[in-house]
Order: sequence, then C-alpha cells, then structure tokens
Amino acid sequence: MITRVIRFTGLLVPMIAVGLAVMGMSGLGGSEGPTRIPTPDRNFGATIVDRADVHTQVTMFSIGGYTYFFGQRGKGQLAVPFELINRADFRVTPEGLEVVLNLKDGQNVILNASRKQDCFGRTSVGNFQITLENIKMIILGSQIVAPEGKK
Repeated sequence: MITRVIRFTGLLVPMIAVGLAVMGMSGLGGSEGPTRIPTPDRNFGATIVDRADVHTQVTMFSIGGYTYFFGQRGKGQLAVPFELINRADFRVTPEGLEVVLNLKDGQNVILNASRKQDCFGRTSVGNFQITLENIKMIILGSQIVAPEGKK
C-alpha cells in the first residue's frame, strides 16, 4: 500500500510541474499583454494616471468590461455609473483600496474596492490594461457617441 502511494506521488509531482509549465507557455498564466479587451456597453473616454504619474488617455474605458465603479460602502455594495462621475482618486490602505468618487453634482462618495480589478481601454497605439491598485487617479470624460450608422 505504501509503495502505491509513493509511486502515485512520484508521478503526480512531475505531472503538476509539466501542467504549470504548459500553462505559462500558453498564456493562461496571465503573462500576455492586453491583445483583446472587453467591449463595454457604452464608450467612455478617460485619462488614467498611474502611480508613476504617467497619464494615459483611453477610449472604450471599463472596469472589467463594466461602465461603473463598484465596491463596498459600509456593509452594503454600491455601483456608481460613469456618467455621474468627474474623477476617481485611489488610495491603497492596509484593508484594501479606498476610492473617492467626485461626482458631477459636487458630492463625494467613498468606496472600498478590490485592488485586483482590471481596467481596460484603447489608446491611439493599442489596447491598455491596468489593475486598480496601480492607479492614482482617473478623470472620466463624457460618453463617446458614434456617428449614425457606425459602431
């Protein structure tokens, strides 16, 4: 019985190592760039300022494919649509990520968001992807409407 366990373990470890190596080579490990981004339901322009103070202007901006900021507010959850927001400021805290939304009506709303949420957009030179934890500020533009007959 013990020899079977040793034999099984002896086969299992190399199989797991090969599986991990194949995942890494196939891009399933998450190391490839943003060759494809999700298409949001609406097209918003945005300027993303990362923690290195690099400004990136994008269209088709989304957070995980969605056009709203979402996070915890107290014990509840809140989703705030992009069209209500002027700017979002981010602060990494020991508990997570604090997002201060400056709304168009002058209100400020504070959310606690997941640091690992991915943001996507299109730049003039290619697709863009960044996690919320690497963002300092987002300035949201207005919704971009395509001319009649174009999508």
